[in-house]
Amino acid sequence: MTNKPAPFISFEGGEGSGKTTQIKMLSDWLVDKGCAVHATREPGGTVEGKSIRALVVEGKPGRLSPRTETLLYMADRSHHIETIIVPNTEKGVWVLSDRFVDSTFVYQSYARGLPFDEIKSVYDFFAKDFEPDMTILLDIDPEIGLKRAAQGKGRNLNEMRFESLGLDFHRKIREGYLDMAAKNSARYAVVSVGDQDPDAIHAEITTAVQKRFHL
Repeated sequence: MTNKPAPFISFEGGEGSGKTTQIKMLSDWLVDKGCAVHATREPGGTVEGKSIRALVVEGKPGRLSPRTETLLYMADRSHHIETIIVPNTEKGVWVLSDRFVDSTFVYQSYARGLPFDEIKSVYDFFAKDFEPDMTILLDIDPEIGLKRAAQGKGRNLNEMRFESLGLDFHRKIREGYLDMAAKNSARYAVVSVGDQDPDAIHAEITTAVQKRFHL
């Protein structure tokens, strides 16, 4: 797969980092600038993906093995790329995704211990060299993020499987994301959530997007 006419931006971050809010704010900002935008998510950005989402984010923490989870995420991602991401970017529509393959690397390798190269080989099978044009990492202390996730308005309480895995697990998630960002610095923009309000975070994101895409 080659470079895309319109950008594909992924949002990454631990639970409670505010990805949904910031995607909506960036989408509105881009529309105001005259851009067409499609906001999506993984898993569940397609009709078929919603069924996969129910399998991986609901239920007891240990009911699926890490390898089974990985394959389910990759099946969702393959369909997502083929039916949502590539068709939209090819016709000039910006795509903003709540999570992409880096989530699988972080959750399944850094946190669950699967070999990174094994996960990459599965991804390369259907999407070799395909990656976002930009990845925005919303970095948050996991203790704060988990509290926010538990209190989140409108959050589906059935989708709390990963939140229940404990603080140590989520600390590994944060460390994994920061390591991925350091190793892929040309693609990543890291925004520290801290105690900033959504407008301040949005301002940092739009500054980074303007710089990256010369808007």
